[in-house]
Amino acid sequence: MKRLFIAITLLYLFFACTDRQNPSEPEIDGPKTGTEIRGPISGILEKKNSPFYVKQNIYVDSLNSLKIEAGVELNFDDSTKFDIFGTIISVGDTSNFITYTSQSDSWFGINLENSNNVNRFEFCIINNVQVLDYHISEFGALALYRSRAVISNCVFSNNFAMNGGGISIISSDAEIKNNLFIKNHAVTLGGAIISVESTSRIYNNTIFRNSTTNYGGGLVLVDPVFDDVQNNIFYLNSNQTGDPRISVYTGDSTNYNLKYNFLWSGDLNPQFISEENLRLQIISPCIDQGNPGSEYNDYDGTRNDQGAYGGPLGNW
Repeated sequence: MKRLFIAITLLYLFFACTDRQNPSEPEIDGPKTGTEIRGPISGILEKKNSPFYVKQNIYVDSLNSLKIEAGVELNFDDSTKFDIFGTIISVGDTSNFITYTSQSDSWFGINLENSNNVNRFEFCIINNVQVLDYHISEFGALALYRSRAVISNCVFSNNFAMNGGGISIISSDAEIKNNLFIKNHAVTLGGAIISVESTSRIYNNTIFRNSTTNYGGGLVLVDPVFDDVQNNIFYLNSNQTGDPRISVYTGDSTNYNLKYNFLWSGDLNPQFISEENLRLQIISPCIDQGNPGSEYNDYDGTRNDQGAYGGPLGNW
């Protein structure tokens, strides 16, 4: 299974790179209701020109960078995708999230490939991705291939892929902090997140009601270089096999750290305010239960609360 999994990944990367040798020319139009974009993009996507309508695939080439301003909305046509070979800084704020969504039906998500500068997705919403075409990708809504990224204070919801419904980390270096993963689905491995042969720091996320048809409803680790998984909440995720919370598909136990996580079982309940508001009630068993080290403290200086609203970045 492991060799087949890696072989499929390598085949995808080969064909994806082949297809990109002759990219289409850029075309930008400006209807009254927003801005249409397609082809190569770089520079700044400004809020004043939002919403942006992605009519064909868009990409940032390896020599360029793109900044997306807080409050920008990108609406993708059916079967379109966003490839990043250069650098992206997509940073919103607590009152102005950056939204990546479908214009009508669904889209093929965001792929970072061979992007070795530090890419940032902060205060973003990524939803309605459906990656069903093996010729496009078998990985999730936001997929990293041999890339570096910091992903924090984002919401991944209602995404669907063969592996890693929300985020896929493939031979990459990633910080995944203070995100919400809600109702994402994978067919094979990792309803919310899959990490394959990577280095990751997965802290203070809330992983809720994700699912897979096969193995590992929440987080799946495959041959980790080193995955550090702390202070997260795993609740009501589902699968056919493996652990619905954290599953190690293959790998040496010295190459991962799994501590201070809320691991749902039986009637154990994190006591969210509601299914729509995943902040913790004052009676929650997740309060003050994260890593006691001062570097993990909540923004108010108290011990780390598990989940997306705990830790240094929890005030959102």
